[in-house]
Amino acid sequence: MAEGSSGGPREVLGWRTIWIAAAIILFISIGSGIVLFWLYPPPGSKEALDIIRTAGTLGVGTGGAAALLLHARRQQSTELANEYTRQANEVTRHDAEERRITELQAQANEQLGHEKAAVRIGALTLLKRLGNSYPDHRQEIVDIVCAYLRMPYKSPVRPDRLRRILPLSPRGVKSENKETESGVDSGLVGVEHEYEELEVRLTAQRFLAEHLRPPGSDDGMLVSSNFWDGINLDLTGATLINFSLSGCWVARCRFDYASFVGGAEFRAAQFGDVATFIGAEFSKGVTFRNTRFAGRAAFDRAQIRGVALFANSRFGGLSSFSQTVMDESDFFDAWFESVAFPRAQFKDRASFSVVRFDKCAFFLSAKFGGEVYFDAVRFGDGTNFKYATFEGPVHLTRRVSSSLNENLPGDQARFRCDFETRNDDWPAGWVFRPPKPAEDGRIKGHEGVWGYVVAVDDAQPGVADGDGEGGEIVEAGDHGEL
Repeated sequence: MAEGSSGGPREVLGWRTIWIAAAIILFISIGSGIVLFWLYPPPGSKEALDIIRTAGTLGVGTGGAAALLLHARRQQSTELANEYTRQANEVTRHDAEERRITELQAQANEQLGHEKAAVRIGALTLLKRLGNSYPDHRQEIVDIVCAYLRMPYKSPVRPDRLRRILPLSPRGVKSENKETESGVDSGLVGVEHEYEELEVRLTAQRFLAEHLRPPGSDDGMLVSSNFWDGINLDLTGATLINFSLSGCWVARCRFDYASFVGGAEFRAAQFGDVATFIGAEFSKGVTFRNTRFAGRAAFDRAQIRGVALFANSRFGGLSSFSQTVMDESDFFDAWFESVAFPRAQFKDRASFSVVRFDKCAFFLSAKFGGEVYFDAVRFGDGTNFKYATFEGPVHLTRRVSSSLNENLPGDQARFRCDFETRNDDWPAGWVFRPPKPAEDGRIKGHEGVWGYVVAVDDAQPGVADGDGEGGEIVEAGDHGEL
């Protein structure tokens, strides 16, 4: 039976249907002759013969039409049968292809667990070929590579020696282990295995970078012709060595609690909906220069040793740096839609020069341990420096918004003043005030003595001249000796 147009099987044309069709044709032939004889009585035998010939022609025509209909039906049935066969072959081919992909993925998974590094690298090559041939399975393949990188690992090389990893060789590494019965030092065997695993992990990292970098995004970086679009990364808790996604496009990514050993670069990268680095540790700094965050970006509780470079970056969604610890940070010419730095720690120099805060900029209880630059910053209406502490000099010039006037001067932020001089740069109309004699000038959990910055209009009469009970007012630009 052939499949009908409605999707169900079509019945086979039986003999009963054939006899009924023949009877109809015969009835049309005889009936037409009778009607013609009745309507046009023939005057002679010649006219009667013409009427019979006409009735026969009608019968033959009806039979021809029936034959044509049968032929069309046969043709339709043949085409439906061919389409059904094609679909069945397509399903069979798809099933075979899926089984083949599943088998190859299983083979790659098994090879990734092999003890020999060469076999594991071969598994990554196999996964690369699979992804290039079958685009629908690229996310699954990336998930496998990410799962491998999430496995526990400890780098055999100290972070301070990871600037030039390749070529790697365990030669010259001293071992305190004794030789085994075969005469091979078990310690050196273990070190060699660790270096081999390091090479596999570097290959896996290059695998991700190669396929996440779109053509045309050279910018001094290696351009890939095998770009995989719309990929999500989950590298939660992974140990990443000299990791780089510079110039790459990622839809969503999670680097929560990941350990970045050596350098980490995300220069000119583009992140989609979500990019989280919650609790991540960067041992040698990180570069996010010219990076684009289209959605949410979270660096909460991240530890960044070295320089945190966010210059010229763009944060399009809500960005969070809650309790983030940075040695030295540079946000020069960055743009934030909304950002929060609650209880963040800037241990050394921090630069926010030419930064634009469109909406909210919360520095609630933030700690600035070094020199801070806010030159030519554009603050939005939601600026808040409540309970922020500044231990080093502050440089704040030009483009001071009314929102900042309401939140930074006064009792909102505190500035350490038990140094010989602060060397601050304040806008016109702002002055530094040491703590009054009635105040101890100390903050719980902080060393030293802490004063305030106030607007001139807020200064009490006589205090600026040193006649009041309060401490000496230090004019902007004078800074004074404390």
